[in-house]
Amino acid sequence: MQDVSKAVQGIAIYAEFARVNATTQIIITPDGYGPSDKIVRMNIVRRTVTKDNPRKQWRFTMVPDSRSVSGADKVAYADDRLGYASSLFDQLLAGEWKMVGKPILLEASKDDLENVRNGKTPTKMIYRINQSRAANGYPAEIVNADLSALV
Repeated sequence: MQDVSKAVQGIAIYAEFARVNATTQIIITPDGYGPSDKIVRMNIVRRTVTKDNPRKQWRFTMVPDSRSVSGADKVAYADDRLGYASSLFDQLLAGEWKMVGKPILLEASKDDLENVRNGKTPTKMIYRINQSRAANGYPAEIVNADLSALV
């Protein structure tokens, strides 16, 4: 976890998965501190948008942290915490979702983490994601009928 005094608290990961006429967007935020210096645990923020429902609300799932670790135990600790994410990705693969582009890494600020902690859409982070999507050649439309150009 970052220093409480730093404005940037870590790196978030954005990934996009598509199938015909639907796209799942996932953001994994790091542990960090909000502006009030309260700890904000890692969250998985996700939504699935379709042509019929293009403004679907984001869903938030906090990744619990029940113990402290050191040394070689860190890998097992990370596996435990990301078990939920692993099952989410397994479900996407089983549902024949295709990853769009490469994952995008972006800075997570104290304000971004505070919004996530409060269950609010981190709009400034979404803005940075949209800028990165455009710069990295993602399709302009989030939901597409033709997957051949996405993968």
